[in-house]
Amino acid sequence: MLLIDSLYINNSGGKVLLDYLVSELETRNIKPYYLFDLRCINDFKEIPDERKVFLKANLWNRHRWYKENFDKFSSVFCFGNIPPPIRLRIPVYTYFHQLYYLRKIYPNYLKGKIKIFFQKRILSYLCKNTNIVMTQSEFIKNEFEKTYHFPPNRILVMPFFYIPPPTNIHQIKNKNSFVYVSGGNRHKNHFRLLKAWELLAKEGYYPELGLTVDKFLFPKIDCEIKKLQQNGLKIFNYGFTNPYSLYDKYEYLIFPSLLETMGLGQVEAICCGCKVIASDLPHTFAVIQPSLIFNPLDENSIKNAVVEALQSKKIPESKVVMQNKINELIQLIK
Repeated sequence: MLLIDSLYINNSGGKVLLDYLVSELETRNIKPYYLFDLRCINDFKEIPDERKVFLKANLWNRHRWYKENFDKFSSVFCFGNIPPPIRLRIPVYTYFHQLYYLRKIYPNYLKGKIKIFFQKRILSYLCKNTNIVMTQSEFIKNEFEKTYHFPPNRILVMPFFYIPPPTNIHQIKNKNSFVYVSGGNRHKNHFRLLKAWELLAKEGYYPELGLTVDKFLFPKIDCEIKKLQQNGLKIFNYGFTNPYSLYDKYEYLIFPSLLETMGLGQVEAICCGCKVIASDLPHTFAVIQPSLIFNPLDENSIKNAVVEALQSKKIPESKVVMQNKINELIQLIK
């Protein structure tokens, strides 16, 4: 039996991909056994109890569970970035999609930095327990190889993603409106984006900008947003919300992120009819062909790209260039 170990996945883009993977496996009648994060206990009700277990996500619980159950499976697919805590004599595949485990990238807050520091050490030690590592792009493959000195011939680029059916395709989008669906972590680059909007206002441009930043987790960003709102800038912070309702409403997705494993929001936005203006960085072109690009480290470059979008009569459509390899992935792990 195939084991799907997703113990550390419970929210955000990873959860979206997990839902998609589970749906595909069940549709194809593969019937694996699932190790789920306890925070997902209200999900996956369609999976019979005899094929799933929910555990509190920590090293001790995972190690104990593997010790008690390792001989029940013929292969393992770890979808939570971390290989099994023990060495197994069966094929083990580990899907890597966590930016914070690469080189010197850390969260904004001290507790998160300490946690990630030790998790990176654990991942480095446990790499010997996986046969194959899978990544979402060639860029992340190269970064993983450099960080963990993992053999490149054992790293497969295996992106998969859910493309939703078009919704409200006849809805008229707000003209000259921009949205950035993203949390407020440092690499998401919100402060430069907000500075670019301040520069736009100084030149007489007041385009609408929609954001989705949690004001409690990222109070400094929220404070900057409120300051610019008081100065008359049309910036709206929706907090955590359904991204598709925003993609349907806004004309452009602006994506100034400095680093992504994939950047699923760009794919989602294009499928909802948005044009994407994005960072001129390798992770962008690994996923999409954007309509316009800018230097994400330069507020003036971001501002100039927005002005071009506002003034141009014909901006090229954005395209998804990444291939969805869900079929190849399932064929390999099953």
